[in-house]
Amino acid sequence: MLYDGRAFLGTIGGGQAELWAMRDGLQFLHQQIPNPNALLTQNAKTIEAVIHSITQKTIQRDYILGGDGKQCCGGRIWVEFAIMHPKMAMKYHHESLMRPQRILIIGAGHVGRELAKLCINGHWGFDWVDERPLYRQQAQNIIPQKPKYIAKYYNILAQLPTQTPKKYDYAMIMAHNHELDSQYCAQLMQNGMVSHKILMLGSLAKSQKISFTLRQTLGNVWDQMGHLYECPIGSINHGDKSPFAVAIAVLHRLIILINEDKNAE
Repeated sequence: MLYDGRAFLGTIGGGQAELWAMRDGLQFLHQQIPNPNALLTQNAKTIEAVIHSITQKTIQRDYILGGDGKQCCGGRIWVEFAIMHPKMAMKYHHESLMRPQRILIIGAGHVGRELAKLCINGHWGFDWVDERPLYRQQAQNIIPQKPKYIAKYYNILAQLPTQTPKKYDYAMIMAHNHELDSQYCAQLMQNGMVSHKILMLGSLAKSQKISFTLRQTLGNVWDQMGHLYECPIGSINHGDKSPFAVAIAVLHRLIILINEDKNAE
């Protein structure tokens, strides 16, 4: 959680403990730097000199949720507060939020773009593949370009990196035709590029057709890797079937799988 002089970014879990942390953090900051908002208007050297001169840059607080906060969930939380240079703080904040999963999105169509936006908002880094130049340009307009330490988590590719295969935890395939979907899935399996799950957008009929084709063409590879294949995903039996709603359904399935895999470790 970060206070940048204007607002709080992120969270430590919300509730009473977060209110206490915000109160104590601001109090600590103003004790060390009487007018931090004015400092932000200064040049980088002045900011660095002021922060360097602070004798106490960190403190810790211990919050009892059940007793002091009268929260039925109870528990205890230790919070450390640190004063640091704004640029360093922002970099640390963003990088600490990035999720560790290695994700591959194939297809930059309507659902793919909505899914990418959700992943970005949730701090999920990913590689994004689409062989169509126009769609790659549209994808480029979505992903963060700055700062560089965040932009590095997002890569747009014209094709799968099969020459020097990368390893992904999860792949989500939503190309613009069934043949491409099948080809991408085959490449992922043949090159051993996915360790946990290959998720494909589509219907039950599509799933059966593609699994039959892959079983016939891949042979032993399918016998070893076929358990990674899951289709359909993103199915909504009724109600909103917009790209946004389908993307939420896809991400919901991915979150369930990630939690299941964590619990199994």
